[in-house]
Amino acid sequence: ALYLTVDGNGVLSSATVFVLSSKGVGGSIVSVPVNADVGFADDARQSLQQVYAAGGVDAMTFAVESLLLLTINDTTVVDAAQLTAFLAPFEPFTITLTSDVVTETDEGDDPDVLRTGTVVLPAKDAAKVLISGAGLGAESSRKGNHEALWAGFVSAVGGGRGTTLPTAVPPANIEEFT
Repeated sequence: ALYLTVDGNGVLSSATVFVLSSKGVGGSIVSVPVNADVGFADDARQSLQQVYAAGGVDAMTFAVESLLLLTINDTTVVDAAQLTAFLAPFEPFTITLTSDVVTETDEGDDPDVLRTGTVVLPAKDAAKVLISGAGLGAESSRKGNHEALWAGFVSAVGGGRGTTLPTAVPPANIEEFT
């Protein structure tokens, strides 16, 4: 499953691939930098953010499939509120931020900052880790924070919800994945 987040302006802020284990429980979570360079020719190269902006979900799914050489069965796009709702059943999240996260605020307000180091975050603040900062600097500074968030998510989920899916039937949506 491909899980995409967008900021308040509809700009792609994170791309995450959930890979289900062949046993139907567990698997891997892979953060894909949104500035990853894709294209089939030197003169056609563009970032995943550009692919999403120009072609939407279908183009983005194809680009990630091509980049990672895998097939994606489900793509979900969420904003901050939807991401918060997705994370809420598993809060709080203990994560170690590798860099500061400067969050969006109402116009005229000073930005809030989640500081580098180990923090315990409710779902609303955890969502800011994925939503904030895309396109505002080196994506490499965000990568460690994304990985830390998903590691905290895995820790919070623990053994999962206790249901398994037959391995021949892929999850139909992101909720079945978790």
